[in-house]
Amino acid sequence: MKDKRLSVRLPSDHPIWQEKPGKRSGIVKEALRLYYDFSNYLKEIKLASSPTPEAANDREQPAQKEEPVDNRLFSEDFIEKMFNL
Repeated sequence: MKDKRLSVRLPSDHPIWQEKPGKRSGIVKEALRLYYDFSNYLKEIKLASSPTPEAANDREQPAQKEEPVDNRLFSEDFIEKMFNL
């Protein structure tokens, strides 16, 4: 599959600018892959922990509000730990 380019503007104080120019795109690419993997794992966990249709018929479940992903998981500290920086 042919690669596509994604242009993203980041603030000048973003931690990625501390990396060497040849490493930045690889680090960002891996961070995005980890984010999507993590999001998919969360969806799987939610599906696995949701009651079965039979259990739902036995008792009414309160509506659950979907929690947004905690952006602190993708903070500078998290990325440093994930990439051993």
